[in-house]
Parts: sequence; C-alpha cells; structure tokens
Amino acid sequence: MYDYKDFKPELFKEKNQEDFLKIRDGIKATITIAGCITMEKAIGFARGGDSWLRMAMVERLVELGDIEEVKTEYDSFRIFTKFN
Repeated sequence: MYDYKDFKPELFKEKNQEDFLKIRDGIKATITIAGCITMEKAIGFARGGDSWLRMAMVERLVELGDIEEVKTEYDSFRIFTKFN
C-alpha cells in the first residue's frame, strides 16, 4: 500500500534527483500550457523506477507549495494545478 511518508526518504537520494527534476520540469511546462495536469501524466515524465516513488515526487512538490491538488470526488483521479 502506498504511503508518502514511506517513500519520502528516497526522494533525497542522489540517484533519484534526476527523475525528480524531470517530473518537476514536465509538470511546470504542462501547467503553463494547459493549466493543470493529472497524476498519471505527471509521473510519466520519469520513465524508470517505482511508480509509487514517482508519485511521492509529485507529492513532494505539493508539500513544497509548488503545485496544488484539486480535490475531486474520485480518489483514483488526481489533478494538480498552479506552479510557483
């Protein structure tokens, strides 16, 4: 089962920084053009590794205040907007 706090320590490892930056830059570009992005699209900017780790990378951007999650009635369909 996915839990952000379990994956957070992995985000700071050198080997994961390149994927984090790919995801961050891809999200920024997409939000600039479209105004929002889905989790599915966001984690697709980094092709390798664990998909839960990539989800944690997106959640880290929320935690930092770079993006905001739009609340929906569907837990499996996550949307993000705003890039600071």
